[in-house]
Formats: sequence, structure tokens, C-alpha cells
Amino acid sequence: MKNGLTLILKLVALTIMYMIIQIGAAMVLPSSMPAPPPEMMASVMGASVVIAAVNTLIISLLILQSRWYGLKLMLAAGWVFVGVQFILSAIEAAYYGPAIGFPVFGAFEMVRGGFVLTAIFVPLAVWILGKAQQPEHIESGRTLGFSALTWLWKLALLAVVYFLLYWGFGFYVAWQNPSLRALYNFGANEQVFNPVNMVLLQIFRSLVWAGLGVPVIKMIRGNRLQVGVILGITFSLLMSIVLIMPYNPFMPDAGVRLSHFLEITGSNFLFGLAMTTIVLWQWSPQTAAEPKTAAAK
Repeated sequence: MKNGLTLILKLVALTIMYMIIQIGAAMVLPSSMPAPPPEMMASVMGASVVIAAVNTLIISLLILQSRWYGLKLMLAAGWVFVGVQFILSAIEAAYYGPAIGFPVFGAFEMVRGGFVLTAIFVPLAVWILGKAQQPEHIESGRTLGFSALTWLWKLALLAVVYFLLYWGFGFYVAWQNPSLRALYNFGANEQVFNPVNMVLLQIFRSLVWAGLGVPVIKMIRGNRLQVGVILGITFSLLMSIVLIMPYNPFMPDAGVRLSHFLEITGSNFLFGLAMTTIVLWQWSPQTAAEPKTAAAK
């Protein structure tokens, strides 16, 4: 009971710190993004609290379930936090932004603010949650000692799975919204909606996703399903929760934001499950000689 109450108080404190750091960074760093109108400030602040709470819960889950401690945990958790929430989102925004009037420089501002938030918040979270000091006896993480050839087919399979999920949810969930199609001018921008460029972009993003997911798979306690669920939650909500923000001058229609929220949350969650399965999957005679027990933990 006492431990549970202490954890709740820590999570509340971290959520408040998250908001303070984010607001402070926004005040210090110059931004080209328009400010919300005064009549929307209350709803924007309410959404900001929810976003801060959700992101705090996710990063706290990663920290508390991790086998790692100290600087190693700070770096791993920080990389996942900034990578999913800011870097991958900024890549997508920079590419598709011209179709909806979003300035490319805005993507840089996203990443810049994300690095400031991450550099301050994640080490604080590791320290407050009691994982800054490494104990004398710790569990070893999963060792993924696969051969280069094995990693090659795993990354290739991840790219295919990500492509199918991305385009499947993009078309059957998001693109079915007429308002969303109108926002993107029905794909009229030939430079943005060039099929070859779009495929290459998502292959590149799948590799970035792999670089973010493998550290989580290695450090998180639990069986494969538990790790997959945690990775799926991390991949999905860290990226999509910002879409509940009621003010978005480049995506003002709430229905469009909802379509993108459902698209990203669904596809990224399933991709997190799929990545865990693929990374820990061993099937050939060559990989049978690799350390199965470590991968199955």
C-alpha cells in the first residue's frame, strides 16, 4: 500500500516536471509555430496534462521494467523517448508537411525541443524512480548474438511488415476519411505522393524503428508477449497521443486528427508486437546454434 502510494506520488511529480520542462523549453527556444488563440488555452492546457501524464507513464514503465540501471538506462530510455516521439515524427512531418502547408523547419524545431526535454526529463525519471544506482547483483539483459546474415533477413522482414501495416492502416483507416483526403488535396502533390519515394522513406523508417526497438527488447523483463505489449504501447502512444491536442493549425479538423490517431496507434502497436516476435525468432539450422535461452527469457 505504502509502496503503491509512493509510486503514484512519484508519477504525479514526474508529470508536473515534464510539463515544466516542456513549457520552459518552449519559452526559451524560438519557434515559428503559431500560438493557440486565448479562447482555446484552457482546452490546450487540459490536453497538455493528459499528454504529459501518458508519456510519463510510458517512460516510467520502460524504466521500472528494465534490467538496466544508471547511465546505460538513461541513454537507452532517452533514445527511445526522443526517437519515437520526436525524430520519427519529424521525419514524417518533413516529408508530408508540404502537402498540408507545414514548414520543413518546423520538423527541426520538433527535434530540437525533443532533445531538450529528453536530456532533462529522462535522467530525472531514472533517478526519481530509483534506477540511477546499479545494485550489486543485477539481471543480465537479453543477448541477441545473431549472425550478420540473420540480422539481415530479420531487418528485411521488419521492413516488409512495417510497410504492410503502414499502408494497410493508412489506406483502410486514415484515407477513408473524406476530410483527410481533402486536407492532403487527394494526393495531388506528385513530389510528396511519389510511390517510389514513399516506399523508400518507409523502408528507412523501418530501420530507425528497429534501432529503437532492439534496446527495449534487450532490457525489458518479461516473456515475449509482455515485452511485445510494452514495445507496442511505447511505439504507438508515444507517437500518437499528441494528436489529442485540440489546437493544430495545420490539421484543424478533429476528425482528421482522430483518423491519424487510430491509424498510428493501431499500426504501431501491432508493429511493436511483430518486431518482438521477429527479433526473438529463431528457425533455421544456422540460428538453432545461437543462444535460445537468452532470447526466450
